[in-house]
Parts: sequence; C-alpha cells; structure tokens
Amino acid sequence: MKLKGNIKLFLKSHPMIYKTLVNCYNLKNKLLYYFKKPNLIYKRIDHMEKLRLVSPFSNNESNIFFGYYDRSPWDYSQKYILYLSVPLIQHHPNMENRGKIGVLNSKNNNKKILCKTKAWNWQQGSMLKWLKNDNNDPLFVYNDYRSEKYISVIRHVNEGIKNIIPFPIYTIDYKSKKALSLNFERLQILRPGYGYQPRNYSLKDYCPSNDGIYSINLENNKRNLILSLKELNRDLNLENSYHWVNHLKFNPSATRVAFFHRYKLNGKRKSRLFTMNPDGSDKYCLVNKGVASHFTWKNDDELLSWAKLPHKGDEFHYYLFEDKTTNTKIIGEKDFCQDGHPSFSPSGRWLLTDTYPDAGGWKSLILYDMKKKKRYDLGKFYTPVKFNKYYNILGSDNEKETIKSDLHPRWSRDDNKICFDSVHQGKRKMYIMDVDSIT
Repeated sequence: MKLKGNIKLFLKSHPMIYKTLVNCYNLKNKLLYYFKKPNLIYKRIDHMEKLRLVSPFSNNESNIFFGYYDRSPWDYSQKYILYLSVPLIQHHPNMENRGKIGVLNSKNNNKKILCKTKAWNWQQGSMLKWLKNDNNDPLFVYNDYRSEKYISVIRHVNEGIKNIIPFPIYTIDYKSKKALSLNFERLQILRPGYGYQPRNYSLKDYCPSNDGIYSINLENNKRNLILSLKELNRDLNLENSYHWVNHLKFNPSATRVAFFHRYKLNGKRKSRLFTMNPDGSDKYCLVNKGVASHFTWKNDDELLSWAKLPHKGDEFHYYLFEDKTTNTKIIGEKDFCQDGHPSFSPSGRWLLTDTYPDAGGWKSLILYDMKKKKRYDLGKFYTPVKFNKYYNILGSDNEKETIKSDLHPRWSRDDNKICFDSVHQGKRKMYIMDVDSIT
C-alpha cells in the first residue's frame, strides 16, 4: 500500500511521465481490443455461472444501462427489470437526447418501451426506482423535464401514469411515502455528470439559505427544505467556497438519512459524510476532516464507506461506521485496496462492490463474505479507451469523467443474482450474473 502511495505521489509530481505511461497502456489495449482478443474483453472465474446479456439489450442503435448502484432494477416480485435505452453519444446528454425507459418481463423475456425522459445522466440514469405498495403493483418512479421544469413521474407498468410530482426525486423511503431531493441543476454545474442540464438556474450564491436537501410528501406532493447549504457551512464558515449535497440515502427502516456535504476549497473537492433524521434534525458528521467516498447502509445503525481517516492512518479502507458514534472498524483490510460502489445483499451477509479501471483498463467485480471474511472475484471487464478517462489513478473534476462507465453492481432481491452495466463489448449494456453458487 505504501509503495502504491509513493508511486502515486511520483506520478502526480511528474505528469508527463504519467501521461506517457498511460498512453502506452491505452495504445496496447486499444490495439488488442480492435483485434477482439477474447481474453481481453472479459475474464471470468471458472466456477461462476455463465454471464448473461439481458435479452432485449442487443440493440445496436442505443446504449442500454440502468444507473446507480444503490437500487435494484428488479421489482419486488422479481418479475420485471427496468432499463434505460439512450442514444449513442459521447457527451453529457442535453434536451435533444431523450432516453427511453423500458421493462423486461424476466418470466417470458418480453420487452416493451414504457415512456421517454429528458432527465438522465450517465452516472445515475433517470433515478429509476421501484415503489413498494400493499397491492404489489409494479409501480416505479423516474425523473423527467416537462413544462420548463424538472419533475418526477410515478408510473404503473401496465396502467400508465399514476402521479406527476412537480419536483425531481433522489431517493424514496421503503414505505414509498416520502422522498428526498436536491437541486439537480446546481449539482450538474458543480459536479458534472451527476445532475441535469441547467435550464432555469445559474450559480450565484456560494451556500444559499434557500437551497439544500428537500423532503417531498408523495401523498400530497408538498416539498419542504429540511436542511440548507448555509446551515451545513455554518461550522466551516467558508464564505467563498461553493457548496452542494449529493448521494442521499435512507437507512432500511427510513429512520436516518446519510448524505455527502461537498464543497470546493482551493480548487479541490472536499467531502463530509453526514447522517440525520428524515426531517433534517439531529445531524451527525461521521467524516469531517478525512476523505469519504461511496457509501451504503448495512443496517439501520451501521453504514460502510470507502474512506481515509486522519486518526486511523494515511491509508484508504472500507470502514464500517456506527451511526452517531466514533466507533469504526475496517472491513477486508487485506482484500480491498481500491474505491468502488458497495452494497449489501438483502440478507446483509454479502458485500458486493467493483473497482475503477486500473492502468490497463480493467475493472473488477467482487463479492465479500462478511461472515467468513472471504473475497470472491467474479470477473474482470475491460474498459475501452473512450470510456476510460484515466479517472482512478490521479482523479480530477475533468468534465470528460461525465461519460465514464462504471459497473455499478446491484442485487436482486433474493441474494441470488446481480446486475451491472459494462462497456467491455464496445457500448453500454446490462448484464446479469448468477451468484447463488456462492451465496
């Protein structure tokens, strides 16, 4: 780990050497990829079930993907799988680049396009999410742009639109009664690739008192600001730094919410990991002066995040945090050395995660047994140069990152399957892998 850190520091201080090395790696991989060497595109562990391209996702005229890692594309009956079909473009989408939302019937492999949306991005899609309800109806929500504003739509797979919410949503509680949201236009300006094209918004205030995290009542469509950016900045008192929030996530019982407070200081992005009550009260800062990246709730009281904590040393690990305390413990200390997109299986025993592309363009898909403390490598997937903007080695806020493609693995609702997006065949496609031989 120390050797890797020293190499990283050396490359940061010698950008021309770094760029030359990366160009050599990418030239080699581009040539191999061009000639379609089978062992380049996909490396699969022998004992695994065969990787399956989800049936309808072979359209050569579009990219097919789902979005972020923190939600399942399977409905609660596991009959339907949601997907997003978007144009073959290599830039952040604009209003002309509409996405099509479709559904696959996993029982008979029938597919159909349900609707279109103008509100999507490469990282998080259109915030597709199934809604839990007493009748087990296949209801889902997605974001869109209509009547000169961003909104969200609740739709039934067979019966069409059920409700239009006059605000976009970010996440929804397990009862499907309350949603949380943020300013997607501000997010796009300050963190390109995660928000939507600014239409009626311009960046004026550094930390406004009338913007931040919103709560939306899905029964009456009312929205309230529950935590402002100005309040988040109160203890920092950074008057000339732009602030924003991202990655809102309820715990399983919707009694707490985790989120990132982010700001720019001396041109660099800083992150603080918070939890709070769903009404914005009782804030607790889990990571303040360290570095925190992707997180996931393990249960109502614990969440896992890739982080570096000053009081724990100068190395990154997956840390399991106990909410509202200073208690932490490292997960897989010898098994993980890279950031990824983690999520726990419904049973809580299995940790699923991935990695960013290494210098050769390979991304890993990983399962980790929390009980036996054992890592299983599910496969490695190549990232063509056009989707690999050297993101993971040095990192930056370069807008070229907005078109990168991550695996973003997600669970089925029975621990037996995973779904992920990949570009190892030259375009974005969705894949399903059976993992029941392990789980």
